[in-house]
This record gives sequence, C-alpha cells and structure tokens, in this order.
Amino acid sequence: MEKKQRIDCGNSLENNDSNKNHILSSTFRNLSSYHVAICGQIPSETIETELYGWMGKFGALCGMYLESQNGTESRQAIVLYATEEGLTKAILNVDTDKIAENEPIQILSPLLEHSNKEIKGDVIAIIRYILHRYKKFKQQKSPHPFYSLVKKLGIIQLIYNTCIINGETELIKGNGSYALAKLLRLQTIELNMKKKIIQQIKRDLKEINNPQTRDELLEVLCELSENDENIEEIASDNFVQFVAQLTQTSDESQCDIKENALKLLLILSEKGGTLDQEIRGAVGDFGFLPIFESSDVDLKMRAVTQMLKWNKNEQLLTIQKLTQLRSDYIISKDYRDQFFDEEKFAQIISQAFALNKEIEELEKKNQQISPQTMGIINCIFDYVRRLLPYSESDTTLIINSDLQKLLVNIVRYIPLPFFNNILLESFYCLSGYNSCILGYKYFKLDAHLILTRLFDLPQVGLIGNCLITIKNAIASEQMISIVKEINDRELIGGAMLLVNEGIYSILFEIAKRMNETEVDESLNELQKVVNNVDDNLLFNLVSKEFCLWVQFIIEGCLQNNLSLDIKAKIISLVTSISLRGVSMATNANATLQVVCNSYFKLSRTY
Repeated sequence: MEKKQRIDCGNSLENNDSNKNHILSSTFRNLSSYHVAICGQIPSETIETELYGWMGKFGALCGMYLESQNGTESRQAIVLYATEEGLTKAILNVDTDKIAENEPIQILSPLLEHSNKEIKGDVIAIIRYILHRYKKFKQQKSPHPFYSLVKKLGIIQLIYNTCIINGETELIKGNGSYALAKLLRLQTIELNMKKKIIQQIKRDLKEINNPQTRDELLEVLCELSENDENIEEIASDNFVQFVAQLTQTSDESQCDIKENALKLLLILSEKGGTLDQEIRGAVGDFGFLPIFESSDVDLKMRAVTQMLKWNKNEQLLTIQKLTQLRSDYIISKDYRDQFFDEEKFAQIISQAFALNKEIEELEKKNQQISPQTMGIINCIFDYVRRLLPYSESDTTLIINSDLQKLLVNIVRYIPLPFFNNILLESFYCLSGYNSCILGYKYFKLDAHLILTRLFDLPQVGLIGNCLITIKNAIASEQMISIVKEINDRELIGGAMLLVNEGIYSILFEIAKRMNETEVDESLNELQKVVNNVDDNLLFNLVSKEFCLWVQFIIEGCLQNNLSLDIKAKIISLVTSISLRGVSMATNANATLQVVCNSYFKLSRTY
C-alpha cells in the first residue's frame, strides 16, 4: 500500500472495455484532493462490496477501483480516502501484518521474564495482538506458521511458565492462554497445559463483556475444536448450553459472537455421539440456518450436511443443492463464466420462480417466511452477488431472465428483522455498482423504495452498510438522521435515487446514456430534493463532482445530444442552488457560498 499525493489515471481506466471497471466517472477525473492507496495481492475471488466495506472501516472513501478478475490471479485496487487519517490507518493495518511476517515474537519474548508485571503484561498483550492480526490472512485449518520457530526457541514453554503458571493477573493469564491457543491449534497439547489454556479461555468468555474480545475467544475455541483431542475439555462443565445461549441474541453488537458460537457448536456436533444430540437439543433441527447469512461457503456446506443428518427436510435438500453450486464455483478455475453457465443459471432462475410462488401463497395466507425458506433466499442472493463483473451479454441475459424482478418481489415480502448483509450486497450489486449494470431500469422497479425500509431497522450496522456510500460520497454522519426525518414517501424515493450507490455514480450513469427521458426524470428528482430538504442536506449535496456532472449535462446539450429543455432545467437547478447558497451563507459555511457562486457563473456562461 502506497501513499501518493496524486496519481495520473488519464482516461486509460475509464475507457478500458476489457476491465469494465467500477470507477465513478467524476471521482477519477481529478485525484489531487484525495489520499490514494494502491493495494496488491488481492485474492481473485474477492467481492468488491466486501473490499469496499472493509477499506471503509479505516476512513471515509471517495471511490475505489478494483481490477477485473482474470482467472485465479491476484488483483489490484486503487482506493481513494477523503482524509489523510483514513489512509494512515489503512497503512498501519497493513504494517501490522508486515510486522507479524517478520516474526518479532522471538524479540519480545525475553521481556516476559521481566520483574515489572506492567511490562510483562504489555509484552504478552502485544504478542496476543500480533497473533490475532495474523489470522486474518492465513488459513486457520493448518498448523500455525509460527509454531515450528517458537517451539524450537522454547517460547511456547516460556509463555506457559511466565503468563499462565506464574501470571500475576487474570489479564496476563488470559492473553497468554489466547496466544498459546493460536500457536498450538491442531497440535497435540500436553494434558495439564491444555486444561489450563482451555479453562482460562472459557472463563474469560463468560466473564468478559467486551464483544470483540468474546468474539476472538470463540474464534480461537473454534480453531482448537478442529482437533479431536481438545473436544472433551472444551465441552466440559456444561459449556455447550452456555454457547447455545450466545446464539439466541438479537443484539447487533453480538452478531459476530453469534456467528462464531454457531460455528463452534457445528464443529462440536460433527464429532457425533452424545455431544451431537446435546447440541441438536440446544439449537433445534434448523438451528444452523443463520450460518447462511455469512459468506463462508465451506462452513455453509458443513452446516446443511449436519442439519440433514437431523432432518431430511425438502427445503434443506434445496439449500444443499444451491450451496453445492456455490462450492463448485469456488473450486473451478474458470472463475468468471460459471455463473452464466446455461444449466447453472437456469437452476437459479427456477428456484427464484419457485420462491416467488411460495411467497405469494404465504402473503395470501398472511403467514411468515420460515427459517428454511429464508435459507434458500440467502443461497440465491449469495449466488447473485457473485455475478460481477458483468459484460453486456451477461446484462442482457439477466434482464431477459427477469431475475431482477423476481428478486425485487422476494425482498418486498422479507420481514425487516430477516434482512442481512448478503441481501444488501446483492441489491448493492444489482442496483448500479457496475458501469453496464441494470442501473436506471432497475430503479424503475422501485428497488430504492425497498431499501428505504431499512431505515426502520434497529440494527444500525445494517443501515450503515446499506448507506455506506451515502456517508462516503457526502462526508456527513448526519445524512442518515436527515433522511430518516423526511416524511414524504416520494421524496424518500428521490433521495435514495440520488444517494444509493453514491449520488454521482447514479447521475453519471444516467447522463452517459444520453437518454432524454432518463436525464429529465433524474433532474426532476434532484430538483424535488433541492426544493424540499433543509440547508444542512443541501450543503452536503454540492461538491466538485456535482459541478462536473452539471457541466457534463450542459456539454451534452451543446453537442445536441440533449434538448434545450434539459439545458433550461439544469440551469434552473444550478441557479436555485446558487441562490439558496447565497441566502444561507455565513462565516461557518462560506465555502458553500463560494461553490454556489461558481455554479452561478457556470450557468451564466452557458
């Protein structure tokens, strides 16, 4: 990852037909005001929305370009941060993993024998953090890559003696136990050491309330449970019932805990015997269906296989079939063409039609969707979100299949509590993320109105994921509360038309088609928003990119691609924004006055 003041993309990225990239036309015309991260070694199967969301955790994003898939080769990405702080955090995150690869544990470990317990505590905390960070990039079902070295140097025994046997505080004992659990996964652990490590982790899981720490502890127990030798100790002391309680939470902050708790129970249930029956009694025959809200295909296949041992339900068999389709897709080297394989795509369409019929019947009878049906929906939407990147022929295939209409009908009936990130990411992909996507036609299907339902969700995280591009494009944390305060349904739809996928992504994609009706309708929606929203929202709507979009429309009019009526509307819009800016300008928002004055000059020029 590299920090640069400016990168000259020219037109090569925008005009490269083979890439069909996802760059916003306006965002990448001038990068001088952004903080650029260039990322490499990105796995081929990476989902763009997931990468966008992950990079956005470090700071507000203004745009991202991910290199198109090319078989199984790794990819590159250009990420634009709005602030230097966001870029710095991203760089520090990568640097942490570089530190881990340099194996500093051997340098730090002698300090564990320091007489000062504060120093000792800090050192084992750092070692724990290094091992935790490393797990995000390495396989967890193989021996830890540090194991051979730290064992050879005697560091494992050192941590055990200084932090677990002679740990002065529970925190030191806990960090030492976590570190050894990470290092000794899949290894045969000496009996007394194993008992102390696992019991300490279980104790911390019960007594520590921090959600992130509890999630990490469950995760390391999952790693230990892959080794049959650790099962008895993990399952002791009625621990299964405690973990089962963690799967029942509806608290948003506990969602990762719930996922790892289910994963742990799944691994334990696969061992069979009385433990299998105990877990079945604790979670029920369909208790692992929430796992299908995750993106781990291997875990989902294991989950449905286990549930079918308990119940040969027809819907579970359908879920298994759909999950196998996804699994085959991952295994195959022919990464891109598989989803548009005629036979596989036909199966997805067939299942979508069947779901529509089932949902229509449920609606007539005023019945709720069952967890099994929701599992099928998650499988189909998980498949759909892997459809990127589109080609023109792929887009035609999707449109002709009526897939987008089927999915809209399905989502209309899903209760709000059942919404999850797989559904959101699928809509995210289908609603305009790609340059040759269904775009405006899809919005004609009122997908934007469906997404506005999510404002009523209690889960702030889901709302945040749905609207992540709003906050990034507009750089205003107040945007969500502002949109929530809009009461007019049509106005919400208009606002979502602008903000979903980033205001300027949608506006530019509509404008580039130079379709008179589409441009006219988008201008009407924007004018409606400008006329009805408060000054704070208007302040966040205007930007350099907005000005570029205005200029793009006017140039289209001058080249006779758009009519004089469009020109009159765009100038009227610019003028009204300018006058609003002048009337509301104060010392605090003088920037808006300057920007609006420049818009006014632009309208006079044309």
